[in-house]
Amino acid sequence: MSTGRTYSGVIVAALALASCRPGEKAAPDHWNDAPAPAPAPYPLGEDCDPGYSPWPVDLNGDSKIDLVVANYNSASISVLLGTGSGTFTPQVQYAVGTSPNWLAVEDFNRDNKPDVAILRTDGVIVILLGDGAGSFVSVSTAAGGAGPAGFASGDFNEDGKPDLATINMNGQFLSFLPGNGMGGFGSASSVALPDYGSSLTPGDVNGDSHIDLLVQWGVSGGDGATVFLGNGAGGFARSSSYFVGFGSPVFTPGDFEGDGLVDFAVATNNFGDSTTLLFLRNTNCSARRLGLTTDVPGCVTPGVTFAPQPVAKVYDDGENLLTCDAGTVSASILPGTGTPGAVLNGTTSVNAVGGIATFTNLSVNAAGAGYRLKFAHAQAGTTLSRSFSQGLTVMVTGPGQVCSNGVHEYDAGAGYETYQWTLDGNPFSRARKVTLSGLSAGSHTLAVTVTRDGCMVSTSRMIQSTGVPSAVVTGPTEVCPYKADNVASVPDAGVGATYVWTVTNGVITAGAGTRQVTFTVGPSGMAVLSVTVTNAGGCSSGGGKTVVVNAGMACPGPVGFFTITPCRVIDTRQLAGPYGGPSLSPLGTRNVTVAGQCGIPATAKSVVINVIVTNPGAQGYLVLYPGNTPAPLASTINFRAGQTRANNGIVPLGAAGDVAVSSGSAGSLDFLLDVNGYFE
Repeated sequence: MSTGRTYSGVIVAALALASCRPGEKAAPDHWNDAPAPAPAPYPLGEDCDPGYSPWPVDLNGDSKIDLVVANYNSASISVLLGTGSGTFTPQVQYAVGTSPNWLAVEDFNRDNKPDVAILRTDGVIVILLGDGAGSFVSVSTAAGGAGPAGFASGDFNEDGKPDLATINMNGQFLSFLPGNGMGGFGSASSVALPDYGSSLTPGDVNGDSHIDLLVQWGVSGGDGATVFLGNGAGGFARSSSYFVGFGSPVFTPGDFEGDGLVDFAVATNNFGDSTTLLFLRNTNCSARRLGLTTDVPGCVTPGVTFAPQPVAKVYDDGENLLTCDAGTVSASILPGTGTPGAVLNGTTSVNAVGGIATFTNLSVNAAGAGYRLKFAHAQAGTTLSRSFSQGLTVMVTGPGQVCSNGVHEYDAGAGYETYQWTLDGNPFSRARKVTLSGLSAGSHTLAVTVTRDGCMVSTSRMIQSTGVPSAVVTGPTEVCPYKADNVASVPDAGVGATYVWTVTNGVITAGAGTRQVTFTVGPSGMAVLSVTVTNAGGCSSGGGKTVVVNAGMACPGPVGFFTITPCRVIDTRQLAGPYGGPSLSPLGTRNVTVAGQCGIPATAKSVVINVIVTNPGAQGYLVLYPGNTPAPLASTINFRAGQTRANNGIVPLGAAGDVAVSSGSAGSLDFLLDVNGYFE
């Protein structure tokens, strides 16, 4: 499995390989399930060190690959002639002197027969001229320089004669030895190395048809390689350096990407822990990536040029600045970011100079949050700026008038990175929404500070909290059955307050809608008074009082009050009739016979009645009183246009057992009468 890694400006692909320690063998891969043949051993000289690998070459001209191996401790090289079937003849050793360590195979004397050059650790180069039959006809030597550390061959001066290059003086110098075309070599010329070199790999790195050299080096921080560009005359100039990992890397050239450029495969042993295969890809001025080295600021002012202005750079696939690039880099607002319809002003297309595109006067005209700019290059692709905001604002939603016993939510809105809320200067939340409850009566300041893209903005609002009115009921705790004229009250809640009373096992006889009511209780048991008080600020509280109805008290005789199952007498919303429609006309009066309905006997003197007003076309009031008698001045229930309201009380019956309902409204309305008891 391959993975991509970045090392000091070079992109490499890494393949984890098997590691063979003493006593271990790497398991071979199989293309089918057939048993794999056991590998055939081929004895070599003691401590073979073939310049890091056996050298494959057809030494005897039979079109079959042979192998040349350097035997470090045997002072020899081994030649194994190939059979063409994956096997080799027994080795033949050739003495070459002390500690041969590096190999190079070329036709040094230009007789179309492969020759072998060996660099020993004492700096002596041994040249064996091949006879074309797998053996050698002569042996000669040349001076390779003291402290050798690397060896390579090639026609570096382009005179048609193979040359040699060495690393010597213990890795400090790169030397060039020109070949004479007859198997000999001239005096060396040298160039200093920036780090201690340890191997050489030839290849045309920059595509100028001159052989270049990749010099492998190792330092305490790891291993790498430096490119030395050949000039075609035997000279070399230092170019780029690349870090490749740790542990004795071996470089092999080849066009691994199929783009006509020389790449390098690199094997490293990671100090013996495992083996990793890397690739140095040759880009040769091919744009692969666009990046920003100077980004836009996070918080800016609408219409003002960014400071600093963005700078884009074009990179090759080795993550090197592509200094040869002069392409156009264009900038635009990334769709879907910022404020719809916003415009990027300024020079939005810039030509790169040396691979660097510098913008000078970009700005965005509209306020908004979460803008991003898109930068595009025809070959290098696109890249995005950071998110930025300008003209940032914030608004808090929620009620400005609250009740001290209420629970209220406030929202600063979405789209910010952080929130900080304070109430009367005291921090209390970092959420987008907050809930306030139990605010003391009076004025309070709620403030929030938000951030986005480095911008910070605050806002505040005043909250007026109104205290809730008291709903503590004062009244009798114990009364006789059917006792009338009982009084209950709550504290005054001020101008504009409303009071809604109810009672069980009894009836409100006066004062409904005020802070003090008069009520009559029913038979023995409990009468429960309840009240809801709402002040002019709209704040409400509820209270109640339980009154014991005790027949054991010194009470007068019963007054003849009788309860019935609640029953509806009339609903003017229904079809027209004595107990249905039509609606009550403006300022109209309607007599409703109650006696004989809902179990009310003809002997009833008064009824406990609940009146409901609905659909009033205008504000006004209703008065309920005995039929065919003058209407009293006090209203039974008041209402506003469109309002539905209810009230209850005791209404005496007229001589015909009827109740008159008179309207004090300029609009028509509907009403409903329900009874739940009567007096005889």
